[in-house]
Amino acid sequence: MSALGRLFKKEPTAKEVVRESQRNIGRNVRDIDREIQALKREEVKLIKEIKLAAKQGNTAGTRILAQQLVRLRGQVTKMHTTQAQLRGVGVTVTTAASSATVGQSMQTAGKAMAAIGAKNDPHKMMQNLQQFSRENAKMEMTGEMMDDALEDALDGDGVEEETDEVVSQVLDSIGIDLTAGLGSVPKQRLPAKQQQQQVEPDEEDELASRLAALKCKCQLRQGASTLLHRLSLLISRINPAPMSAAIASSAVAPRASARLHGSRFLGRMTVAAIKPTRVAGARQMKIQAIAEGDKLPADVKLNFFDAEGNMQEVTVGSLTKGKKVVLFAVPGAFTPTCSLKHLPGVIEKADELRGKGVDTIACVSVNDAFVMDAWGKSVGADGKIMMLADGSAVFAQAIGAELDLSDKGLGVRSRRYAMLVDDGTVKKVNMEEGGAFTVSGADDIMAALE
Repeated sequence: MSALGRLFKKEPTAKEVVRESQRNIGRNVRDIDREIQALKREEVKLIKEIKLAAKQGNTAGTRILAQQLVRLRGQVTKMHTTQAQLRGVGVTVTTAASSATVGQSMQTAGKAMAAIGAKNDPHKMMQNLQQFSRENAKMEMTGEMMDDALEDALDGDGVEEETDEVVSQVLDSIGIDLTAGLGSVPKQRLPAKQQQQQVEPDEEDELASRLAALKCKCQLRQGASTLLHRLSLLISRINPAPMSAAIASSAVAPRASARLHGSRFLGRMTVAAIKPTRVAGARQMKIQAIAEGDKLPADVKLNFFDAEGNMQEVTVGSLTKGKKVVLFAVPGAFTPTCSLKHLPGVIEKADELRGKGVDTIACVSVNDAFVMDAWGKSVGADGKIMMLADGSAVFAQAIGAELDLSDKGLGVRSRRYAMLVDDGTVKKVNMEEGGAFTVSGADDIMAALE
């Protein structure tokens, strides 16, 4: 750039500098990410070559390829470190820009306060305060005067006493005594009052008996509703399908009984008694694991990231409608067995599975969509495996495949399994015990398609 151009060039603002720096950092991060993905693909190829050399008995070649694999993984680690450092630099630049903006704002506020202080006259402010104090004292004095006037106007005790004295003098002068006739007042109400006092205990006894009968009815209805709830639990253990119908019928009966007896309170109390919540000594109901021939729950929603990096939501029904789907689940992303055996094995067989008529291959785990997306990219699942997130284990619980790992600090997860689904119906399911890996691998899926 010429000296004249540099002379008239507009200096960039702090925001523009930060924006340009963030663009450069983002561009470098994306470049590194592409390099990492290329190295991951090369890693998959090396693993295949190592396996092939080992099968052929080429020990020397296997060792050389293994050394290359170790160096490649070291390079991937370095790339990840560089990427993290670049992102840290981006955060530092953003923080510095924010600090500069705050400083500029404080400087502007300081100038504004200085301008306001310059326009204020201290002598005039003192005069205004003194005038306000004088006016306030006048208002207080006026209020006290008004209160005294009201008290004088409403003070009529002396007038009433003088009026009573005048009335007494007038009655005495004409010979009338108001207290003389009080002795002849009839006293027939006393027996009635005594009779009422005798009747009240009888009414109290009757109310007590009614209340006891009402409590007895409440206890009987509560006992019946508790019995219905226990029966519904027993039925759910034998056959979970009619469980919801049993609970619904046990909830309808108390409401109908309450309408017949005209008591809304009893209806609410009885429904609360049979509500299937967790109480002391009760076992939590668990859905039976899904079996071949069952339909998947169509309304359950799962999350994933599309090719453009946008988070999407899909229902199980739309995922499997009119399609042949291979759906396999793992207890957790980035765990050893899942990352080294299960998912890589399915990735390796993805093309063969599609060649046998499979439309979609999906991996589901109780993790959030961000973790599933990062895990899929780290093992080279992009474009081959759909990484689905069942963040709250809703799908796992809906098909009876939840796995409680709370004792290991992992919460509720999913059992490992693999299933073949045709138009929403389970044609084949291999459910592992806990987190074992024996019947849900890629070879087992291929065998189910034979």
